[in-house]
Amino acid sequence: MVPIGRNGCATRQKDVRGVRLQSGDDYEDTLKYHPAAQKQSSMSEGAELPGESQTVPIVFSQDVVLFPHMEVTLPITEKRSADAVLRALRENHLVAFVPSDFERTSEGIGTLSLLTHSETTQGGVRVNLKGLWRVRVTNPRGLDSEQVVRVERVEEAEEDAEGPNLVQRVQSQISELGEILPEIPQEILSLLKNAKTPSELSDLCAMSPALSHDDRVNLLRTLDPQERLKSVNRHLDSQLEVLRALAESKPISDCETCTDLADRAFDADPSARGEMIMEFLNHIVSNHTAELLGVLAEKYGPMFMKKRSLR
Repeated sequence: MVPIGRNGCATRQKDVRGVRLQSGDDYEDTLKYHPAAQKQSSMSEGAELPGESQTVPIVFSQDVVLFPHMEVTLPITEKRSADAVLRALRENHLVAFVPSDFERTSEGIGTLSLLTHSETTQGGVRVNLKGLWRVRVTNPRGLDSEQVVRVERVEEAEEDAEGPNLVQRVQSQISELGEILPEIPQEILSLLKNAKTPSELSDLCAMSPALSHDDRVNLLRTLDPQERLKSVNRHLDSQLEVLRALAESKPISDCETCTDLADRAFDADPSARGEMIMEFLNHIVSNHTAELLGVLAEKYGPMFMKKRSLR
């Protein structure tokens, strides 16, 4: 799913959660030049085979789902996860970044990640993480029972003849989104259009605001790249259906129904005015959602972002 909102809320550098995307070249450079990758030559050469395992600290996240090819900057305030980060910084800068959905289980799917930057904050530590690849995370005593877990790189299914057609179909949807929403940064569109495999494209699309947390967890735990991209394809179909309808709707200032409802609200008796205003607002919410969100974002967005940064 394309990481955008109706009003072009995404940028290549970060969204509200500090999420960035990595092109294939950036991803390879991460493995080649990062000190942690140099320390583990098998990783820097991309030679670690699926099935090989290692032990790394685990970081649970309740809100963010990290995918391969992605980079996130986020605060770690929970003591156990902050301690895991500090341990990783003393060792090989690797952590298993795992959704908290798997916290009470003995096995789950997460993303092996490189810690590329950290700084101490008053409430914990702020870190920069780069997702490398999916891993199966295991601990017979429970994933939350110890600070470290064993991770094993997940082997993804090989692409079949349908793969290129599926990539082309999703990239056509992305092109249509770019036409409907010209405010989407061209570098975002270019990055997505240049993805070459179902695995890369589905993971790059996974931070779309149109996807819920559960949607992202399901994409993470879906190990077949083509099944992941089919899921993205279905979400894009739904998003495009809504956007096509919104693109055809008149703005509030030109909407005859809005004008009629507003006039009736102004002319109504005080006792009935509240009911008329509610009817007017319900029409706005149902038929002019994007315009309403744009107005709210412009008026209250900076305040909400400031409050979020202070959390």
